[in-house]
Amino acid sequence: MINSIKNITKAILIVLPLLFQGCKVDIPKDSKTILKLEKSKCYGDCPVYSVILKEKKWVEFYPKANTKIKKPSYTKIKNAEFKNLINIIESISVKDLKNVYDNKLLMDAPTTYLTFHKGKKKKRIKIRANAPKKLKHLINTFEKIIKSSKWEPLP
Repeated sequence: MINSIKNITKAILIVLPLLFQGCKVDIPKDSKTILKLEKSKCYGDCPVYSVILKEKKWVEFYPKANTKIKKPSYTKIKNAEFKNLINIIESISVKDLKNVYDNKLLMDAPTTYLTFHKGKKKKRIKIRANAPKKLKHLINTFEKIIKSSKWEPLP
């Protein structure tokens, strides 16, 4: 009787840690940033956040204000979504883009910042108005993916 209790206890102690590790996902630490999108505040309830597209289809979300997601989170997007974003990014001649797309008369609009990463080079663009169609398309596509993704809190 005592031996069977000891055996059951050993079995529980061996299996218990495995139960808690079964759903754990390891986010790749070496995954490089491809694109960062940031949304600034406005006078109303505009969502304020930054989101980072990384290699290997990983996306990280960092909420600041007025977002449904309250904690820094991550997701792995679908292969088709990732390829679509990469195709849009590659269709944009980043070096030819202005640093700022704005309209000084526009008062209450959030600012979108896009930072393109290519190797060691980075280019940050401020967008409030008058952006080229390809930039608007990139922002809209990325935002649709952000809204439709299932997010998990970052470990």
